[in-house]
Amino acid sequence: MNTEYVITFARIALGLLFTYSFSRKVIDVTNFALTIENFRLLPQSLSRLVAKQVLLVELVCVVLIFIGGSLLGLAFFLSAMLLSVFSLVLTVLIFHKREVSCNCLGTSEKSVSFYDVIRNAGFLVCSLFGLYFVITSNNSGVVLKSGELALVGTMAVIFVAVWTQIGEILDILRSI
Repeated sequence: MNTEYVITFARIALGLLFTYSFSRKVIDVTNFALTIENFRLLPQSLSRLVAKQVLLVELVCVVLIFIGGSLLGLAFFLSAMLLSVFSLVLTVLIFHKREVSCNCLGTSEKSVSFYDVIRNAGFLVCSLFGLYFVITSNNSGVVLKSGELALVGTMAVIFVAVWTQIGEILDILRSI
């Protein structure tokens, strides 16, 4: 298997995810801070600071993924850490039966559910595979041909489009 396919897939998928997530939250930082406040996991005074820090880390992930090269391992590591923290927060909210919206990918009225954790787990696996293959590859400088890049890119776009909606998809399948 050409590790460059996996790295490119993870790079595109996570770049799209964090670009979308960042762009949806940054347009209304106050609402995102209110979301964090509604979680009731931190003192109210820290919500705006934490919201800005989350946005900063998401932006850093996007920039590092875009730059690539020797910074790609750090991008995958930060992505994995961010997704792990998000998943932990969501799990705590579910455990405490808090009926709050996560607003993870923009404003939403839907309460946090186990599907949000599943969604994050899928992207976390993507981050970890990217990190693993960046660390273990011989970094031979293999560049995908345009057709290969188009195919891998299309697969990554479809993955992100489907996986960000996994909760709704599973709800539909359950009702059939």
